[in-house]
Amino acid sequence: MTRKAGPGYADPDHDLSVDWLAAHDAVAAAQATQADATSQARVLVIIGSARNDGSCPGEISKSFRLARWMTGELQGQGMAVDTYQAPSPLKLMIDRLVCGDGGNPDPSSTHGKKAEEAKELEQKDWGYPQHLAGRAYGLMVHGDVAGIEGSRRSLSDWLDWMGLIDSGQPVLLDRFIGYYEPYATSHAALDLDVRCSRRRATWRWRWRTRPRNCAPAPWPLCSPG
Repeated sequence: MTRKAGPGYADPDHDLSVDWLAAHDAVAAAQATQADATSQARVLVIIGSARNDGSCPGEISKSFRLARWMTGELQGQGMAVDTYQAPSPLKLMIDRLVCGDGGNPDPSSTHGKKAEEAKELEQKDWGYPQHLAGRAYGLMVHGDVAGIEGSRRSLSDWLDWMGLIDSGQPVLLDRFIGYYEPYATSHAALDLDVRCSRRRATWRWRWRTRPRNCAPAPWPLCSPG
């Protein structure tokens, strides 16, 4: 079912899906709520691991446990928390956010997905929307052998490029848990990782102070050991 785009669109006579229009209005309302400093802070916790208790070796991932802990701590601070699991490959989640970041808010300007019209619009100095710019983010990347720093840098570089704002170095974490140890004891290694627990406490403190305007804030001291 469609209806005419109407006033405010590049081509008011273009037929737009009523479902698309409803989604457009819902996104606009959510954007207005997010920009309202008096509204409840919301945090999206994304689990980047594909492992679950139905896959080998038959138990949940450490990433899932970390996300559950983090969610509980954030909710304890009065924040609304949504969770999202990015199953196999993480690239699927990245594609969704890229589309959400630069999606065309007026499909009548290209009459749907006509490539030539889209290219022409782009060459007319079309302003890239960056719908997600200004939101704060943090990262926790863990592994047991190699690759954690490269993965964390790739993700943070991509989020920075989209205009999101990192919440500071202490919440851009790459961490070995159970380094070169058997997988069978990896969950026990996570439980014993006191420094990782302290980092989770830092996440809780950091998100409590920076949910809305991402202003710099002082860090709590944390002694080693």
